[in-house]
Amino acid sequence: MPTWLFSVLLIGGMSGIAALGHWAVRRIVPARDIIKNNDVAGFILGIIGTAYAVLLSFVVVGVWQQYEMSDNVTSSEAAAASDLHRLADTLPAPIGPKLKSELDRYINVMIYDEWPAMQHGAWSPEAQQISHDVLHQVATFAPRNAAQQAVQAKALDRADALLDARRQRLHDNETGIPGILWCTLFAFAAITIGFTYLFGLENIKIQILMTVALTAAIALILVLVAELDYPFRGDSGITPHSWYQIQRQLHSDR
Repeated sequence: MPTWLFSVLLIGGMSGIAALGHWAVRRIVPARDIIKNNDVAGFILGIIGTAYAVLLSFVVVGVWQQYEMSDNVTSSEAAAASDLHRLADTLPAPIGPKLKSELDRYINVMIYDEWPAMQHGAWSPEAQQISHDVLHQVATFAPRNAAQQAVQAKALDRADALLDARRQRLHDNETGIPGILWCTLFAFAAITIGFTYLFGLENIKIQILMTVALTAAIALILVLVAELDYPFRGDSGITPHSWYQIQRQLHSDR
């Protein structure tokens, strides 16, 4: 679902329900009966609102940090592929050219196959096979001198880093905020918004407008959390910019 449509549906839906609920409460309970409880309701709402603000802050910071970490993992994976590609230039034929060819395939698969698949929570079996083939080629190479041994050791380190980064990236794309936390966020939102019904103003239209504004603000933060929750999905998902950059650099060196 596009981000703008998801935002409109969530913000509009929550705001509409909040406004309808407030209107229904005022139809049942007269404003003069509610005004008597303004002081007590305001004190309790302040406590609930503060607790909810703290919870939302922790969740937003958590998903944003995870988003940045996932972006760094992507950069690390692309850097490992680039390092392997350059190390392949120092290896003799046939392993050197073959390794470079496999890495070129891997980069293309990342951009045109795995990234579109990750938008739906999937991954590319071809990328999985290529990454293991690269590691196998480096591990089974028989160096002929000390220089080739040093290159092989470095290549093995970079191949391990490539596989580890890919494994971490796929893990980040498959795990998000637990369902119990989402239930807590929405339940807390309902309680916070519901307490605004216990305030009484003479002008019901102004009071409903205030309730809608509070609801829209909460919904907007929930949209932000949802969009950052799975860092490789949606319109705000991490793009394969690192792979495009590596591809351009490797082609410019030829």
